[in-house]
Amino acid sequence: MGELMGSKQSRLQADAKTAWGGFINLGHRLAQGPNEAGDGQGFDKWLNEMLFCDPVLPGMIAKLTSALAGQGWKLVGGRNTARLTSHVLENADGGRGWFHFSEAVARSYLCRDMGGFVELARLYPPQVDADGDLITPLAPVTALYNMDSTKARWVRDKLNPLRYEGLPSGSMAFSTWWIGQATPTPIGGAGIVRCTGATSIQSC
Repeated sequence: MGELMGSKQSRLQADAKTAWGGFINLGHRLAQGPNEAGDGQGFDKWLNEMLFCDPVLPGMIAKLTSALAGQGWKLVGGRNTARLTSHVLENADGGRGWFHFSEAVARSYLCRDMGGFVELARLYPPQVDADGDLITPLAPVTALYNMDSTKARWVRDKLNPLRYEGLPSGSMAFSTWWIGQATPTPIGGAGIVRCTGATSIQSC
């Protein structure tokens, strides 16, 4: 029994040395990285690549994103609205499902300064004035799609402040009424989306 415990302790010591070595190496890489203030999009892309060079962090991120995606939820509202909203959530990201969708958004939220972005498909386009403010009520959300935040860039445009790049056709502009942003410190005016239509989403 003593020999078994000694062998196990030796393995743990080896794992600890590997982990600390990885963190120290990651720290050196981060210190030599690009300036975040110069290009937030490029910084996010570089940072995401650096994180997955570490031997420990990818596993930690995978476990955390799975835990976040696996949280239960319930819908509070009218029966028909709840049924339609449930369909939107269960078929999120083009039918891939809620778990795939929320895991992808959680990964962006955890690994990128830009946070996670969600494209909101609506029943009909929002009606806005010259400043981009709503002049009619928002239409219900009919679908949710994850967006790669390394391709998203805020621009100085009142009507369409988000530009999504890297598409086969070039780039596409989005107004804040077509997107949701999940980030600890929202920038660009798009806070995290917590409702679809008249039905609120609550974590269980």
